[in-house]
Amino acid sequence: MHKGQGASYQLICEGCRKGGGRSLRGIVSAFITVFFFLFFAGVVSGQQATITGTTAVCQGATSQPLITFTYTGGNAPYTFYYTINNGTELNVTTTSGNSVTVSASTGTPGVYIYELIRSVDNGGITLPGGGATATITVNEAPVITTQPTAISRAIGCSADFSVVAEGSEPLSFQWRKNGTNIPGATASSYSIGSVSSGDAGNYDVVVTNACGSVTSTAATLTVNPPLVAGTHNTDAVTGCSNYNPAPLIVSGTTGGSGAGTYTYQWLENGNPVGTNSDTYDPGNLVTPGTYVYSARITDACGTQVTTATKTITIVADPTVTITGATNVCEGASLVLGTNISGGTGLYD
Repeated sequence: MHKGQGASYQLICEGCRKGGGRSLRGIVSAFITVFFFLFFAGVVSGQQATITGTTAVCQGATSQPLITFTYTGGNAPYTFYYTINNGTELNVTTTSGNSVTVSASTGTPGVYIYELIRSVDNGGITLPGGGATATITVNEAPVITTQPTAISRAIGCSADFSVVAEGSEPLSFQWRKNGTNIPGATASSYSIGSVSSGDAGNYDVVVTNACGSVTSTAATLTVNPPLVAGTHNTDAVTGCSNYNPAPLIVSGTTGGSGAGTYTYQWLENGNPVGTNSDTYDPGNLVTPGTYVYSARITDACGTQVTTATKTITIVADPTVTITGATNVCEGASLVLGTNISGGTGLYD
């Protein structure tokens, strides 16, 4: 065998010359084996193709990253065949020297793997890519997709703000109140466990990653005045058995979590009566005794206040007993008296 650039090769089968009966198929197989050994171990010895350029950039970067193909040894020009994310095979050829570059687009975020499939020099020598790759990572600047929203809360209620953002990880968050950073508020949500009047203000969040930052719109936290129970008729009343007082109606409830969020529990002598309504009708009061009414009002945050009380006193029906002599002579004077009990104490 002989080896050299541009050389031809001859495989001599000694057994064939001597009539050893070796088949043509065996001769060809031996020739192919020796040829590939020579090709990879001899002819392309010292030749190498590489791909470089792995980097991370931001979307829309003005300076585009470059993928560089380099061929060492062999004869120029060189053609490099490659794919991007296992897509359609592409190629690029050197115009001078042994290297050539390809600009990588930064228009769309993602990971782009450039794989060298094979390289061919001007002499037809083909080097397999061997799985060599270069990776371009195009990172996305943060974008807020859901803004925090304004809320109204009563004192003692909890207040929660949140934001939804997209962009290349890692994303960092910094919540602010009236433009000033809130210590420790570095998550995608921010909560105030128990609102006080001093918490009123404008809240926003700055979202940051390696490619920049974006600030959300401001969300206003309005802190409502404290819950005020309101009033109902509180005039004391005394009546007889079966007295039917007018319904009790609460009005003027304000503050707390706001109108439409209140619940009502009427109390008779401290015990729950009625339904969840601002109105309660005691109905006919039959049994003598004292009846004390009030309404307990709860807002959406669980804050409770109780109205002033109304007292209704029910007394037994009046009883009249006639006293005096029961037997008198004709023409004599008769003196009768009365004893009255029960009732309201005012008799006609």
